[in-house]
Amino acid sequence: MRGRCRVLHLWRGAIVKRKILFILIVIAINLIVATGYFANARSAESATETRYQSFSTGKIALLSGLSALSPGLALAEISHAIKSGKNITGKNSWAGSLFWLFVVIAIADIALDKIPVYAHVHHFVQYLLLFGIVYLAKTSFSLDSSSMLPILTAVGGQLSRQGYHIPIAAATVTTGTPIASTAEDILAFIALNYLLH
Repeated sequence: MRGRCRVLHLWRGAIVKRKILFILIVIAINLIVATGYFANARSAESATETRYQSFSTGKIALLSGLSALSPGLALAEISHAIKSGKNITGKNSWAGSLFWLFVVIAIADIALDKIPVYAHVHHFVQYLLLFGIVYLAKTSFSLDSSSMLPILTAVGGQLSRQGYHIPIAAATVTTGTPIASTAEDILAFIALNYLLH
């Protein structure tokens, strides 16, 4: 009986290690992809262009993918950028005037994403926010009409999040959910501010 318990304990330990390895691999892949997009977005911009230029498709895709880390916060950041007059197309001024509403949505989204178990359900609701982000970003900051790549990066980013949140919750008995979510909020805030300002 003791031998069987020991084998079961070792087997469970191996599963936890595999889950942690999977999480690290997913994070590494996301960082590599993000780095590639940063490089493409930066190289596509000429030093002689104005500060508020049309975003390249790669930059919009990167913005959409990073928005998956904290969709509510991303909506508020994009609304603030529109309010500050950075919408080069002149569209979506309504989003700038409703900045306060996007702040409320951001607070609700950030809070709900910290609740263990419910956070996994909430991740599916966040897809709606991500489609709104892609629409606002494409029609406000880019003259390119193509939106397939930003949609793919937004959905891919959200699927990746769901992929590593489940093992984190299982390995930490849900206590890791608010910690992982807080780390995502901080990373999203820094990255989106860099992209939009």
